[in-house]
Amino acid sequence: MKLFYLPVFTALVFLSAPVQAAYVCGSGEDTVYSSEKTDPSCRESQKRTESAGKADKADIWEDAFFDDLSVLRPAAQTTAEAAPKMTVKLRNSPPPAAAKTSAPAKAPVRAAAPIYAAVKPKLTRDQILQKEISSERAALVRTRDRLEQALKQGGNAAPLQRAVADREANIRAIERELKKF
Repeated sequence: MKLFYLPVFTALVFLSAPVQAAYVCGSGEDTVYSSEKTDPSCRESQKRTESAGKADKADIWEDAFFDDLSVLRPAAQTTAEAAPKMTVKLRNSPPPAAAKTSAPAKAPVRAAAPIYAAVKPKLTRDQILQKEISSERAALVRTRDRLEQALKQGGNAAPLQRAVADREANIRAIERELKKF
């Protein structure tokens, strides 16, 4: 399958070679350059008649003239001075002497003091146990409310009664732990 595309691609590359304008149609500001004769006012380009004997292969940036139109190579390619200048700065090298005298001294930059987030206070053992007791009591109230609703509706209340008993036992165990210390 890949071998099929290779000749097709090669043919497309050779067929898409740039074609010079062969005809000049119109005059003045309405001048159009074309490779085909589009209307009777079109005349053959002078460059076309001169280069008929030359080979088809030509430099793309070769200076070209089509009557009053000229195509020149880009300025960056015409001179070596147009190339960008490169500056190299080496680490740990002393600065040039001219730079020391010409550059004004800058004020030192001081970084602002870092802002730390407020530290969350660490709870003591007693505070942690008190917090646990309050959360267990809140859960006990919610479970008792669900138990009452289940009893009113006539639903299965046995799992809720076990949950209420577990919550009460947890509260008693945490209170005993709190009294130890």
